[in-house]
Amino acid sequence: MNRFTKVTTFVNSWSHDISPMAMLVLNTNVKKSMRVEISWNGDIGYEVKDSPYIHVVNLIQGTCTCRSWGLKGIPCAHAIVAIHHDEANLLDSMWPETLNPKVEPPPR
Repeated sequence: MNRFTKVTTFVNSWSHDISPMAMLVLNTNVKKSMRVEISWNGDIGYEVKDSPYIHVVNLIQGTCTCRSWGLKGIPCAHAIVAIHHDEANLLDSMWPETLNPKVEPPPR
C-alpha cells in the first residue's frame, strides 16, 4: 500500500500526461533538433540532414530512418524538426493510440 501511495503521489505531480523522464528525453531531442537541416523530399515526408547522416521522416506513418522514434515512442530530433515544420503539435505525436483492445482489470 505504501508503494501504491508513493506512485500515485508521483503521478499526480506530473505537469503533463507524459512522465518526467519522457519529457526529459523529449526536451533533449528538441535541443538537438535545432542543429539539423530540413527539406521536403516531395514524396512521403522530409529529409533531415544531421551531419554526416540524412534521415527520412514520414509523419503520416510516424517513422524516422534513425528508428529512435519507433523504438522509444518519443519523437527523435529529426521528427521534431519535421513536426515543427509541419506546424503540428509535438505532444500529439507521442505514443499514438493503438487499435488493440485496452487492458482492463480482472473481474472481481
